Amino acid sequence: MPYVVSSDTTHVDRDLVYRFLRDEAYWSLGLPRDVFDRGLEHSLCFSAFDGDPARGGRQAGFARVVTDRATFAWLCDVFVLPAHRGRGVSKRLLDAVMAHPDLERVRNFLLATRTSSTSATASRRSPSPRAGWRSAAATVPSRESLVRRGRGPAAPAD
Repeated sequence: MPYVVSSDTTHVDRDLVYRFLRDEAYWSLGLPRDVFDRGLEHSLCFSAFDGDPARGGRQAGFARVVTDRATFAWLCDVFVLPAHRGRGVSKRLLDAVMAHPDLERVRNFLLATRTSSTSATASRRSPSPRAGWRSAAATVPSRESLVRRGRGPAAPAD
């Protein structure tokens, strides 16, 4: 199945994404709809579809990036619907995120997870140290965090 990833929010199935985040995702259980809507409006959103969304392709996955588009980006709300898991959808989503022109020169990316022992991490479909991500658990002791550095110009010396 040819998956298509787009950052155009026109085709996002907002009801499906909202229901998944509110009911299934441990990090956002009970999420109020107005908070969800505001978050989407002020973020870069990436959707994976099981075909061209303009021709009826359905939502298969989602990722959101909160960013200043200069120095910092937080990758969050990443998920792939169960029927589409194991088919490379998360890799396509992350490839699209990292290739987006507004994020190419961002120096620091953050992905915070409750645990790094998820099936995605175990099978290396999520950011790994070999891809330039490093653990920031020492600075965020209640969660494992991964920060990707070095994407843009060098940071000024302290």
